[in-house]
Amino acid sequence: MLNITDVTHVYPNGVEALQRLTLRVVRSEITAVVGRSGCGKSTLLRIAAGLQSPQRGSITLNDAPVHGPTSDVSLMFQDAALLPWCTVRANIALPLDLQHRRDTGEVDYMIDLVGLREFAHALPSQISGGMAQRVALARALVLNPRLLLLDEPFGALDAFTRESLTQSVFDICRDAGATVMLVTHSIAEAVFLADRVVVLTPRPGRVAAEIAVGLPLRRTWDLQRSPEFAAIVGEVRDAMK
Repeated sequence: MLNITDVTHVYPNGVEALQRLTLRVVRSEITAVVGRSGCGKSTLLRIAAGLQSPQRGSITLNDAPVHGPTSDVSLMFQDAALLPWCTVRANIALPLDLQHRRDTGEVDYMIDLVGLREFAHALPSQISGGMAQRVALARALVLNPRLLLLDEPFGALDAFTRESLTQSVFDICRDAGATVMLVTHSIAEAVFLADRVVVLTPRPGRVAAEIAVGLPLRRTWDLQRSPEFAAIVGEVRDAMK
């Protein structure tokens, strides 16, 4: 679905974030990208979203060049960034409103999908941080994007909420048949969520390894106690050294 080919990106201050990076993201799969801080993970997501243009290389989505933001791609950040004066329902409906599209049930479907029916008319100040991230996820999915990009979406949460929400996001993305590229600092989180883990080298970022995750399509965090899970985590960790 997404082809990133020979991409190099240098910032105006001379920092080379990515160097001749090539990566494929496959339809209906979850691809996790990991690497040391500063290796260009977030830069890679912004380029995939069309928010930045690389100095070299090409990006295509379904064989069409990516030259800017498009409704085919949704990007979810670490900060839920909800409008504080809008209800949960209104925040989820925002992308439809911006495109002047009628809500023919998409918002209700997404509210049910993320389990927030009883909070549909609550304001962001009246819900927890984990719930706010669920709202942000529903908002990212309401346009049924071809590609969902997640940039450290759980980084600001406590460990228990993060684990619970990771499970929810995994189930929601599987149920929605979403194609996902996820950036995370957590190796265990990457292995739990992904079909494939891509390891980037220290800056400038290049693909150091691509590791297939041969775990069941339906997963719970009990898997982390298994030898299979531990072996994949170890393989990813070794690739990062």
